[in-house]
Amino acid sequence: MRPHCHIGRACLFAALWLGSLHAQTFEALASRAEQLIRAGDRAGALQVLAGAAALEPATAASEDRIGFLLAVANESDESIRHFEKSLVLDPRYASAHYHLGVAYWLKADPNRAIPHLQEAVRLAPRMADYRFRLGSAFLDTSHYAEAVAELKEAVSLDASSAGSWNALGHALQRTGELEAAADAYHHAVLLNPNDDVARNDYGYMLVETRKADQAIA
Repeated sequence: MRPHCHIGRACLFAALWLGSLHAQTFEALASRAEQLIRAGDRAGALQVLAGAAALEPATAASEDRIGFLLAVANESDESIRHFEKSLVLDPRYASAHYHLGVAYWLKADPNRAIPHLQEAVRLAPRMADYRFRLGSAFLDTSHYAEAVAELKEAVSLDASSAGSWNALGHALQRTGELEAAADAYHHAVLLNPNDDVARNDYGYMLVETRKADQAIA
């Protein structure tokens, strides 16, 4: 049983101290689990994560971090449980919405994935990865206009992402904006010259926009 605090400041200090101790302990366990995952010790990582999950009080951030590490360790169902718990603790925690959306997408469940990705973007509109993932989800479900909008935002936030430019090229190609699609593929090729698929798509768009000589090159 915890001792009764007779002075408000003492109670506050105790709460802050315990919270700080929890954060330090949790971070140590999470970092250790990450090291074990990288070393290929999945069983050891899961054991450490179980210890981290048992810590009190749980927070939206800690549940999201545990969920992410479980996802990396290929424990998808368990990772989803922690992402959902994170959102129970804080329904506005953008990272958990994003990770939960990705987790559902990897389970081929777009009806659950896309709303969480949309909420992540709404809560953190300047996160390029969130925009890219949502745009890619729209592209894969044939919502091409929505995909173009999100992927344009993604490349405006991070112009160094070859994947975002490539996805934007596909989306623009689907909406019939061939000149813009060629430009997007061009950016993708410049950023990742070894991507032969993107280079082929770029060449095809050059042919479609009557730039055959450039396409041949």
